[in-house]
Amino acid sequence: DRRKGKRSRGPVLPATVNRELSFLRRIFNVAIADGLAEANPVKAKLFAKENNARVRFLTPEEETRLQQEIGPDDWPKVALAIHTGLRRGEQFALRWEHVGFATGVITIPRAKSGEKRHVPMNDEVRELLRSFPSRLKSPWVFPNQSDRRPLDAKNFVSRVFLPALERAGIRGLHWHDLRHTFAS
Repeated sequence: DRRKGKRSRGPVLPATVNRELSFLRRIFNVAIADGLAEANPVKAKLFAKENNARVRFLTPEEETRLQQEIGPDDWPKVALAIHTGLRRGEQFALRWEHVGFATGVITIPRAKSGEKRHVPMNDEVRELLRSFPSRLKSPWVFPNQSDRRPLDAKNFVSRVFLPALERAGIRGLHWHDLRHTFAS
């Protein structure tokens, strides 16, 4: 992979090939609409079959090791993901106004689908959220140091989560797998 100066990481996955073929097909469709091409050579038979069967979740033993490595200050961020199944972007952009302690529901105003969705809170989630110091001083559940913006999720994952996984000896786990842990 030579894009953006990255080194090769092995074979190109079928999903990558399909995304690039889709882009190329779109270019030809626009060219046809503009009268610049007569046919689209990117046919359905060129697309590879994708295997999206990867399902990984955090085992109870791994969860204990991860909690020890992350520490008490940052563990609540991971615990909330495990107990709600929120996507990383949804969680780190969460505002207190969307947390309904009275109703026991977290409202995601614009989910990945573009629609509003509601996530029920269990007792552990309520307790976690009530313990957050940002509750009384920031509009964000996870504010940055200035309390004026949400915490940068990518920065948290690369600075805290991934190094903790490494120290805990947990291989092949991504933040998204915490959603699988919730579902399991």
